[in-house]
Amino acid sequence: MGKYEVIVEDDPELDEIQPDLVRLGSTDRDSMNYSVYSADGSVDGDQQSRRLTRPGLLERAYYRFRRFWNSNLPENWSGESDPHTVWSHLLRVVSLLIIAALVLALPSLLNLIAPTQLVAPGSSSDPGLEVSAQSGYHAAVAADNSHCSEMGTKIVTSNGGSIADAVVVSALCQGVMHPHTSGLGGSALILYYDAGKKETVVYDGLVNVPDGFDKSSVGKEDARGANVGVPGFLRALETFHKAHGKLGWKALVLEVSELAEEWEVSPHLAEVLRENSDYILEHDVLKQYFAKPFENDELLPEVDPIVLNKFVVLEAGETVSTPELASTLKDIAKHGSKPLYDKLSKQLSEEINAAGGKMNESDFRAYEAKKYDPISFYIDGYKIWTSPPPSSGAILAKTLSILEGYRLRRRGRNGLAYHLVIEASKLAFEDWEMMFDPASDASKSSANIKKMLDKDNAQANRAGLKLKIASREKVETLPSNLRAAALPEIARDYAGTHIAATDSGGSAVSFTATLGSRFADGLYSNLTGILLNNELLLAIDSNAELKPKNRPISGMAPVIVEDFERVQFAFGSAGGAASTQTMIETTLNAVEYGDDLATAIAAPRMTFELSNSTVYMEGINPEDCAPTSIFRRSSGAPFNYWEEVCTSLKSFGYDVSSMQGTIGVDGISVADVQTEAGDMSTKYFAFTDPRYKDSQASAQ
Repeated sequence: MGKYEVIVEDDPELDEIQPDLVRLGSTDRDSMNYSVYSADGSVDGDQQSRRLTRPGLLERAYYRFRRFWNSNLPENWSGESDPHTVWSHLLRVVSLLIIAALVLALPSLLNLIAPTQLVAPGSSSDPGLEVSAQSGYHAAVAADNSHCSEMGTKIVTSNGGSIADAVVVSALCQGVMHPHTSGLGGSALILYYDAGKKETVVYDGLVNVPDGFDKSSVGKEDARGANVGVPGFLRALETFHKAHGKLGWKALVLEVSELAEEWEVSPHLAEVLRENSDYILEHDVLKQYFAKPFENDELLPEVDPIVLNKFVVLEAGETVSTPELASTLKDIAKHGSKPLYDKLSKQLSEEINAAGGKMNESDFRAYEAKKYDPISFYIDGYKIWTSPPPSSGAILAKTLSILEGYRLRRRGRNGLAYHLVIEASKLAFEDWEMMFDPASDASKSSANIKKMLDKDNAQANRAGLKLKIASREKVETLPSNLRAAALPEIARDYAGTHIAATDSGGSAVSFTATLGSRFADGLYSNLTGILLNNELLLAIDSNAELKPKNRPISGMAPVIVEDFERVQFAFGSAGGAASTQTMIETTLNAVEYGDDLATAIAAPRMTFELSNSTVYMEGINPEDCAPTSIFRRSSGAPFNYWEEVCTSLKSFGYDVSSMQGTIGVDGISVADVQTEAGDMSTKYFAFTDPRYKDSQASAQ
């Protein structure tokens, strides 16, 4: 057979939908179908179905340069007889020199056009939507509460502590000052990158199912104690500190115990109290701490949602005293976690059981925090670390792996891109039940994760989505196999907190904690001042299988992003399966779209149900897709694509609704910046979510 020519067989299906967009899928862009023809025009049967991979950009440039460099001139050639060739070679050499000069000058040019230092947040006409960003050269801590951020940073910069010390203080502080989201009665998950050892580990303090768990009692009004899982928040912090702390445990905890004696309501907590005023005023213990008598009856309005039985919830700046919690923290400062898991276990169990639970003191005594390896995967050259089951890091990883092939940055932010995000996420959530606690079947759990992270599996999922979108198939609810699966409910009142921290040593922490829903079930331990979680109720609602001594599936998925063996970002969110969706969007913003972290966090978000076509969009009137809030980039410029996304999603068949509640994201980032002296130095940035009213990160 003679010479061959290669004919590219292109695929125009997807271009018909939106011609200005690149084709979906890496298999359509970097690899193409070829048929090989002989010189006489017949198809070579052995080669007909061959699939060739197109060389990359650098590879093509290399071969072109090699052809030029190795080109030989004829022996009888002279410049006078062929001046065109002289000029051709001369221009090539000059071009190479210019390219080399541009490459060498590139860092300086980029610094002039877009300085390495992250853009400071711009002003906004919507005070609640302005990004809080702080920066420094020694440490950075981002927590939901400004005071807790500052306490963490000072532990490193003033006291010489480690980043683990900072997180212990900030986390305990959050439990005091934002008791609606986290605390000693809840759970925690810690993702830690150790710059010295170049390793990443996970500390699991998620709740355990008690031995006497009775599913039939969960969710009953008169059995709030049945919703309580064995808390792991404190054990996880203690285990983490023992491994990575520098300062003494006692001094760190005592600092927070003093705060618990008397503290001020933050603007964010005041907003939460107003939004949940009926709930607060209907629960005597919550009313005792977070409400005050309404003193002027003449001013009492006839109908006011924040007034009940002549009480009104506290406002920002007013004082709260929690002496029982302060006393418990002092005991913990002296004796570690033993008071909670040993000495107080009998009394705590009795209080829980008096409220309809079936907790034994042995459940507390048997609880241990777990340490294990994280999940890691690569997206667009970034190495991403997240947490394995029973948390939802693998759901995040599978979704991003599917979406990687669609080149969303080229596609831009539009309805089709968000359609892809929703559908890819739903494919990932098919594996929700695989997120079970590895303690029940370690080998099966490991095999599940391997399958979810498999690139061939991601490519197969992309191919299925491509056909669905190319056929202009309208969204119905879900494929039949997914409708039958156990799936979490998204539109639910989840609550939690996140702390991100880093220091000049290069280590970083992504810490997530929760009680379940806001203020859980209002079940306070009068003895200890601890607000107890209701995470088993949420686990039942999420269709998670619950086994005694196992952890329920959690929607937590903290993230650390590494670039060239250095932490680039650390961020996270808490709020059930909805927070997993939030983490997918935020990670895409930072890694795929290339946003600075302030912009990635501030961007408008959506969540979506997994068992129907409902999409919840924030800042949008679902009737006409008109904006109700203005979200702004770190530069101050608004995000102008959100209305189009809403309109397009409706055209695809989604039922768009307004998002209720807030799921915040806090994070840190690292960048090399030019100092006033002209030197390059590493700077640390901390960001709190603009959705948290008047909250501030801290950096020094």
